[in-house]
Amino acid sequence: MREAIRLAPRNPLYHSALGGLLAKDEKLSEAKTELEKALALKPAPAVRTQLSERLKEVDLNFGAQLGRTGHDREGMNLAAGAAVRFPEDPRILQMLGYFQAKLQLFKKAVRSYSRALQLDPSSPDISVGLATSQFSAGLEGDSIRTLETGIERFPDDATHYQALGVVLLQRSEAGRDTKARARAMFAKALQLNAALEESNYQLGHMELDANEIDSAETHLLIAERSAPQDSRVHFVLARLYRKRGNTEEAEREMKAFLAVKAVEDSARPAGPLIHAKDK
Repeated sequence: MREAIRLAPRNPLYHSALGGLLAKDEKLSEAKTELEKALALKPAPAVRTQLSERLKEVDLNFGAQLGRTGHDREGMNLAAGAAVRFPEDPRILQMLGYFQAKLQLFKKAVRSYSRALQLDPSSPDISVGLATSQFSAGLEGDSIRTLETGIERFPDDATHYQALGVVLLQRSEAGRDTKARARAMFAKALQLNAALEESNYQLGHMELDANEIDSAETHLLIAERSAPQDSRVHFVLARLYRKRGNTEEAEREMKAFLAVKAVEDSARPAGPLIHAKDK
């Protein structure tokens, strides 16, 4: 295909074909470049529509790849460009909101997720993304209302109950009744998906504070298996083992906590539920 392009550099179909091959080989940056070259050559309308759809899928897959590898600024640039080309696609706007939140541009993330949810109200992931961005932007009431509406719309989606539990715990005034409701949310989330790391961690933490040691250990060990690189889990497990008088296990968990915490501090990821103003 490269030789064909060398001989006929203005044939959009050749660039498109090469882009497809590169995408299959997961060379997404190169695939994107070739598809953009194909579109720039102004193919026939039917071909242009097909190329645009192919480019959209490459953008989404490339964005997911950048998100997994922590390349948030590159992902933000990709998503912003894709949103200009595909302003009415909810998945593109969801991707844009994700990277905006990762870069602590929470007000912008709220706008992106809100528009995405308008375009696709059937997506539980977009609903949760909007709620967490709202909370991080300081819109506690809006966040809770979004999650409560989401629970009505998606009663079998565990992530809505989990997110509502986290928001309730982290809101500015979390009294006893609020904490009890948060605990109920985590329990419901685990009924729907017993492997959820955050719900297991939060419920285990609450049970430890209530001196429900055996149940707390069960939840915390599940959380540790699901997310061994979460320093919080190791710290709370160390507390649990100290309560039991198991010095050896407590020291092991503290060593794990310190090692993981050092990695977390060096990476400094943007937490999804931390208040911050847009830069």
